[in-house]
Amino acid sequence: MMRAKMLEDSEGVRAARAQKRRYWWTAALSMLGAVGVGAILTMGTISPGRMSPGWAIASVVAMAVVVVLAVHFTNRVTDEVEHQHMLKANSFGLYFYFLGQFSWMILSTAGLVPPPDAWLMYVATGIATLARYGMLKIAR
Repeated sequence: MMRAKMLEDSEGVRAARAQKRRYWWTAALSMLGAVGVGAILTMGTISPGRMSPGWAIASVVAMAVVVVLAVHFTNRVTDEVEHQHMLKANSFGLYFYFLGQFSWMILSTAGLVPPPDAWLMYVATGIATLARYGMLKIAR
């Protein structure tokens, strides 16, 4: 029983707990930033010309800062396996976007489908990436 207590309080266990805590704080702050940028976008009711140029520029800058900081802090607190999962999921999302956008554009030029919708592709790519990441985490 004394040995289990020593392992539980070892430096490696404390470091792993701190790393996990930083990871979840980074995820929570990233989501909060994304929700904030989304709130700014919906204030303009997401249609062309409905948002003032100042708010549009502020939204773009805020989203860029959120993404750069989220990537930086996520890379600092994740391990090799997590990096591999993120790389595979993001590669899958990139391929999904390229194939989906190209296919939709070609089918649209033939008159088989309506013109490509940027928001739909953006959301579908995000869902595909998250689904692939979830599959990798479940398979682990």
